[in-house]
Amino acid sequence: TTWTQLQPTTVPPHRWGHAMVFHAARGTIVLHGGTAGNDTWEWNGTDWVAIPTANAPPARTRPGAAYDYLRDRIVLWGGSVGGAAASDTWEFNGTDWSQITTMNAPSGRRASDMAFDPNTGGLLLFSGYQQGADTWLFDNVDWRQLTPATTPPQRYDHTMINDLLRGRVVMFGGNSLGDTWEWDGVDWIQRFPTTSPPARYDDYLVWDDIRQRVVMFGGLQGNP
Repeated sequence: TTWTQLQPTTVPPHRWGHAMVFHAARGTIVLHGGTAGNDTWEWNGTDWVAIPTANAPPARTRPGAAYDYLRDRIVLWGGSVGGAAASDTWEFNGTDWSQITTMNAPSGRRASDMAFDPNTGGLLLFSGYQQGADTWLFDNVDWRQLTPATTPPQRYDHTMINDLLRGRVVMFGGNSLGDTWEWDGVDWIQRFPTTSPPARYDDYLVWDDIRQRVVMFGGLQGNP
C-alpha cells in the first residue's frame, strides 16, 4: 500500500544501465553490471551482499537478462560493452558466471529485454536499439529466431515480464511507446486495456507473486 525507503548496512556503488533479476530458487534479487563495472550483488531482503565470482561477463550497460525457472539460472545477453553492441550469452548459477557458446545469436544490440516463456520453457528476447522487430528464443542451448504471424513495432528500452498465472509474457512501451503486448508461446497479441499507463521507456516491470499481478513503475516520457 505504500513505499518504504530501506536503510541497508551495505549499498552497491551508484550505477545505471545494470541488470536486476529475481532469483526464485534463492529468494533473492541479483544485480549485475552497469556503469559501476562487472560486479555482482544480491539483495536478501535486508541487506546487499557482494558476490565474489571467479568469472564474470565483461562490464556492460543495458543488457537483456531474465531468470530461467526450469534450470535455476539467470541468463544475461548482449548490451553495450565498451561502446560496442555485444551478442554474448552468460549464465549465473547463484555462485559464479559462465559464458555459453552458441551456434546462433541475435545480432549485437543494447536496450533489448528478455523474459522467461512459460509455454516453451525458453527465454524470449524482442528487438532492441537500432535493430529490427525480431523475436528470438534461447532454448538453454542455442538461440533461434522465431517467425510469429504478428509482430509488434520495433522498439528499445521496453520492458518484458512473464505472467506466471496466465502463462504469458507481457511487454509494455519502449522509446516513448505506450502499447501493451502479450506473447502466448506462438504469436504476439496486442492488448487494448481500458486504462493504460502513458507512453514511456526505461520503466520497470515485475511479477508480484503474492497478488498475481504485473506491476510497472517509473520510466521516462518524451525526450530524455
